[in-house]
Parts: sequence; structure tokens; C-alpha cells
Amino acid sequence: MIEEQKILDERIAHLKAEHKKIGVARLAHLESEHKARGDHGLILEAVFTCFFGRIPIPKWLSGAFMDAFLRFQGGEVGSWDDLFDKPIPKGAKRKAIRDRDRFSHRAYFLCREKIIAEASSFSSSSALNCIFEEVAEEMGFGTTKIKEWYYENKGIYSDMEAELRKKYDQVFSEEIILEVVKRQFYK
Repeated sequence: MIEEQKILDERIAHLKAEHKKIGVARLAHLESEHKARGDHGLILEAVFTCFFGRIPIPKWLSGAFMDAFLRFQGGEVGSWDDLFDKPIPKGAKRKAIRDRDRFSHRAYFLCREKIIAEASSFSSSSALNCIFEEVAEEMGFGTTKIKEWYYENKGIYSDMEAELRKKYDQVFSEEIILEVVKRQFYK
């Protein structure tokens, strides 16, 4: 009984560590998006990511939140929705948001698997479009949606893949590196 609890505790600790790595990668992506677009809606998503992954609030995020809060307190904006955007933008379809949350990561991983499998014959953007079409047919979504999800998630996962590739390039193949990233997400 004590041994089983010890094993369970070790697995939980491992999962928390892996989840934290994904959260840190997500924060880096949100920071670059916030700096590039000045989108205050990303601040709340970053705060959620920190809380969910039990990650300390980074300096850029505390600064961004304080700036936004002071703009609200100073009367520069009329409401929290004006400041941080509505959680679900006007006109947005809830199903589209749920689909993105449920399927976008899977779409990315399927595309990456096909890109790696076809690496030797992969030569152009038309080959990438063919992959998007295959994944779209496989998942039952449009090609444009798969392409959108792929590039949305590429910003998150390409940094993780690059870090693993740098560490283990001589040891592991691209397939194994992608599998490690995928397992970190799905755990």
C-alpha cells in the first residue's frame, strides 16, 4: 500500500513537472503575441496559464496586468470587457471555440507527423497544403481551419521541439522528439 502510494506520488509529480513545461512554453508564446499585437485579452489567458500550471507570475505579465488595471482605474477604458476583450467575442460561435480547444492540438500533431514522415519528399508549400488537406479530410474539418490551427500551435510547440532537438539531436529521431512533445501535452 505504501509502495503504491509512493509510485502514484512520483507519477503525479512527473505530470505536474511536464504540465509546467507546457505552461512555460505557452507563456513565452503569449508574451511574444502580447508584445507584437498589444492584445490585452492575452493577459488573462497568461494569468490563467500561471494559475493552472502553478507557475510564478513572470515580470512581463505582472507589468502588463498592472498597466491594464491602472488604465481601468484611471478611467481610460469604460469596462473590463473594453480592457481585456470579451471572453467570447461578439459574433463568435461557441462551437468554433470548443472545436479549437478540443481539436487544434491534435491537428497540429497529425500535420507534424505527416511532415516528418514525408521529410525526404517534402519540398514546397504545395506539399504542406497537401498535408493540410489530408488532415482536414481525416478530422472532418476544412483545410483552412486545419492550417489555422497548425500555425496557431506551431508557435507553442516549435520551441519545445527545438529545445529537445538541441539536447538530443544526435540520439533521437524527429519522430521521437515529436512523440515526447505530444506526450507532454496529452498527459
